[in-house]
Amino acid sequence: MLDLLKIFLRNRKAAFGVFIVVFYVVVALAAPLITDHDPTSV
Repeated sequence: MLDLLKIFLRNRKAAFGVFIVVFYVVVALAAPLITDHDPTSV
């Protein structure tokens, strides 16, 4: 598993893509903390 991770992270484009995906996941999980908007009240 670590060998696969090392090979994967050597590819700069792949590592950047993983960074973007992880960034979006973190923002999605932190969204309730970032905003105070209630999505159910219209």
